[in-house]
Amino acid sequence: MRNVLFCCLLLSCFSCGPDQPEKPAHVLTEQEMVGLLQEIILTESKISKLSLPFDSSKGLYNLVEKELFRRHDINDSIYEESMNWYYEHPDELMQIYEILVDTLMVMEKRNQDEAFREPGQRPGEDPRE
Repeated sequence: MRNVLFCCLLLSCFSCGPDQPEKPAHVLTEQEMVGLLQEIILTESKISKLSLPFDSSKGLYNLVEKELFRRHDINDSIYEESMNWYYEHPDELMQIYEILVDTLMVMEKRNQDEAFREPGQRPGEDPRE
């Protein structure tokens, strides 16, 4: 009986761990990843709208990507290591993508509202009033 209690105690101690996986210091935070991925997606979208040949658009994206990483004060290896860590922790990655999708949807809604706003109309103002 004593052995069974001891085994149960050991199992309960080892099964209780942190809910969130411990993130290495060099891995970007969720907020940093959302901001970076948002800019990457928007940059890719802008470049694809230029209708350049594939090689030209890829070269342009590589130049813009370097500037994007510089603005975020990271390098491509930190980005890749961060993405690899999040790929290994899909729950964390899902949270990032959920926030990212929500953020992009808000931006799209805001852009649509601005496109249909009459000249001189302030944001949130109803033109019928």
